Amino acid sequence: MLAKSIPPPKFVPARSGVTVDLDAHLKVVPAKAACKGMFFADLFKMVESKATPEEIATRAGIPHRRYVSFVDYPYGDLLKLTVEVAKIAHPKLSTGDAIRLIGRRCYFTLLGSQVGRVLLMSLGMDAEKVFLVAPKACRIVLNFGKFWAERVGERHVRFGCDNYPSFLESYHVGAIEGCLEHFGNRGEVHIALTNLGSAAFDITWEAKSS
Repeated sequence: MLAKSIPPPKFVPARSGVTVDLDAHLKVVPAKAACKGMFFADLFKMVESKATPEEIATRAGIPHRRYVSFVDYPYGDLLKLTVEVAKIAHPKLSTGDAIRLIGRRCYFTLLGSQVGRVLLMSLGMDAEKVFLVAPKACRIVLNFGKFWAERVGERHVRFGCDNYPSFLESYHVGAIEGCLEHFGNRGEVHIALTNLGSAAFDITWEAKSS
């Protein structure tokens, strides 16, 4: 949670057409940053009818591996792979918009794992509870970054991260949107971006129609 002495961030609506600077991200990713293999494997599945894993890995400039769901792999490789899969999956979109669409699968990728099901299924169809447990989920699948979440009001939460360069304006906006869609909620995402690895997300949504 943000310290009380820090002025509240200035949120702006999430925007389309975000520029993605892969090299800039790679320069600030911690040397030993890692992520669970389930997210690598899911990217390959997205475009399996268009390219083989070997072809995609070659294009991304990463080793071709067999990815095991809960084994750690270099996070920089995931960023490279995400950019290449975005180009293959959505060639007519800007890279930022394509990555945003990929991000919408994040919740389902986590939910497809045994640990994810244990963590998330017990929360029921409650978007607020899921957003508030998101920092815990991040700490399970990542070995770097700092995360927080807080309830602001009814159907209104904030989620933030620090030291986590990870296409925050594209992939993570999409991840929030995908979660809201899963629960059948119409909502809005605003973001206050400090740098490539630090941001706060202001998330609001409407009550479901009866």
